Amino acid sequence: MVVNDEVNLLRSKGNEVELLLFSNTINPAFSLLQLPFNIRSYLATERKISDFKPDVVHIHNLHFGGSVSVLYAVKKRASIVYTLHNYRLICPSGTLFNKGKLFLDSLKTSFSWSAIFDKVYKQSLPLTMWLSGVIWFNNLTGVLNKVNRFIVLTDHSKKVIESSKMALHAPKLIVKPNFTAKSEASTNVRNDSFLFVGRLSEEKGIKNLLDAFTNSPMRLTIIGEGPDQQLVKDTCKINPNITYLGFQNKEFITQAMQQCTALIFPSIWYETFGLTIIEAFATSTPVIAANIGAASSLIKHAYNGLHFEPNSIESMVKSLQLWHQYTISEKNIFQENALQTYQQYYTPDQNYKQLIAIYKQAINDNNNLKN
Repeated sequence: MVVNDEVNLLRSKGNEVELLLFSNTINPAFSLLQLPFNIRSYLATERKISDFKPDVVHIHNLHFGGSVSVLYAVKKRASIVYTLHNYRLICPSGTLFNKGKLFLDSLKTSFSWSAIFDKVYKQSLPLTMWLSGVIWFNNLTGVLNKVNRFIVLTDHSKKVIESSKMALHAPKLIVKPNFTAKSEASTNVRNDSFLFVGRLSEEKGIKNLLDAFTNSPMRLTIIGEGPDQQLVKDTCKINPNITYLGFQNKEFITQAMQQCTALIFPSIWYETFGLTIIEAFATSTPVIAANIGAASSLIKHAYNGLHFEPNSIESMVKSLQLWHQYTISEKNIFQENALQTYQQYYTPDQNYKQLIAIYKQAINDNNNLKN
């Protein structure tokens, strides 16, 4: 979604853009094995650069289909910008989350034995060891220094990257959030139901969310799919205040956001961003979220939403009850602040200015190196 949005935004402003995609579904084991250097992705990148002759190569994900061979293929023929959507360059887990809790040991060393022993990648010791070795090797060779600018999506992610043993220069880290287009205003009257939109999985805090609304007078609507889908369905059967709507398209979700009283974001891992948060802001919808990861940066407590302690059902319930105690006028102020936050930071035009500025910095850096 982010890649498509950025490509369309750049093209709408008159920029020429070519898209080169690598798939993880084609021979995934072979791609994983070639992670230190994938000859197919190297040759594909070289051909694309020779044909298109870009000023900037903007990378969004190299694992596993691309690999760092893309960086070698670019060489000094174009500037490189790399958006870090996850923590794969630091930890084999990619999420800094394992077995229901944060896993931060990989930040402390360039080769994480703890990650291997904890089997943080697919609960496999050999696969985790292989990925740990690749991360260590990439840091040792300095291949990441070929990148002119790294984009991180929030201040929180920047701090996490800076605190790690990842071999890159701090000035190369630039904070630029994702963006979303504002939907047409709705005349729908808001109801008193809270809304959750996202993947139904452990790290998203879905179990805590269900526990908070079990045997509760408060109403909750859930939209999404994931491994905890059956748990959601089973909980709904015995709790009529919880409604599960399954997967829905963006238009439906936008309307649901315009009608709910607030969005809930109960994630318990270090989210690098929360697209649903800014989508809610674009519909003037406040967000009640765990004070962790991206949510700690995107949401200002008691301004455009509320924070609660991560992984604490009691704290979540208190924040939900506090929200219900606010008057309509007080909630309207939150709604106005949410929309103002969107307009100030997360519009396409704002994002385009930031993106072009980063490209220009990368191009200047590359020109200085050539000289």
